[in-house]
Amino acid sequence: MLPPPSSSSLHHHLHHSIVINSPPPSSSPSPPSSSPPSSSSSSSSPSSSSSSSSSKYLNEVDEETCVCCTDAAWNATSKAAGFGWTFSRSVGSPNEGSEANFHIRSALTAEATAIRYALQQALTLGIGKISIASDAKQVIEAINSENPPVELHGIHHVILALSLNFSAISFNFIPREHKM
Repeated sequence: MLPPPSSSSLHHHLHHSIVINSPPPSSSPSPPSSSPPSSSSSSSSPSSSSSSSSSKYLNEVDEETCVCCTDAAWNATSKAAGFGWTFSRSVGSPNEGSEANFHIRSALTAEATAIRYALQQALTLGIGKISIASDAKQVIEAINSENPPVELHGIHHVILALSLNFSAISFNFIPREHKM
């Protein structure tokens, strides 16, 4: 039996199939910056459109690609977490899922675990092409990193290994207010 592949070999293999998306630049002029724009939690900035769409944050997806939104909630005191995900294309029943776990160390780990559960269910449903949408920017960036934060090493490896089973996969950051 062959040993399991290392994270770096998985990452190298997935390099061409994983696409990480960040929000498009703001339409208002701003000075160039090397750091990502910060988000404010309760600002009410005017918008040129009354309805926000997550489509501007997702990679272009074809009709065969399933878009999956994931989310997690974590309680720092009890270390309990809940995970949820929905599939936007008609992929059969069920088109959503949820799980709970009582031993999650951080909010970051909870968000990554939600992605793992969603990928596992997508494989069970026979989905071949998937685009993951999450408001957990650090997790999305970590999935594309060869050196994720220490707390995500194990789950990072599992997500990359699961990703090998899809013909196409992308991981997209979508701010909470723009999720489907």
